Amino acid sequence: INHIQLLDIQQLVHYRFDTIGPDSDHNQAQRIFGTIISMRKIGDKQLSELCMMKHSKVNKILYQMLRDKFIDIEYIPRSNDRDPKKSYFLWTINWFNLHKKILKSMYNSISNLILKRRTIRKEIEILENDNSHKNDKQNKQYWMKLCAAFEHLTLSISKIDLQIALHRDY
Repeated sequence: INHIQLLDIQQLVHYRFDTIGPDSDHNQAQRIFGTIISMRKIGDKQLSELCMMKHSKVNKILYQMLRDKFIDIEYIPRSNDRDPKKSYFLWTINWFNLHKKILKSMYNSISNLILKRRTIRKEIEILENDNSHKNDKQNKQYWMKLCAAFEHLTLSISKIDLQIALHRDY
């Protein structure tokens, strides 16, 4: 189960960060995240070398992940004066915080989908109660689109519900 959870998290990282920008056809964020997983704690220069990517691109993706709380940065001073120029900054994953972030995001998503499905169901009921979807061709097409949207939302809710079940007992 842990392996399936890890694969799901990597897929979430890919969907969240690799589909942004002009380089959306690459798995750069997924590669960076996978490297952080395998190295546990790593500096950004070493990360760019291991991922064979430009340092600026790695930093851009890292700070996007940090902003969205998918990764953390750890400060390690090299001297007693704690000068940031002489210190190490290592990228790491706080699994507990990431787990909470993912579950919260999934709960918010499922809540929004349920509200949207409820709204669509009310519109369907209004059309069915006045029988306008049977007489008017335009209303019939609109009714069919609403029914398709309702089914799509139901499937999306089921999919997210399965993901929540996978991550809830993490």
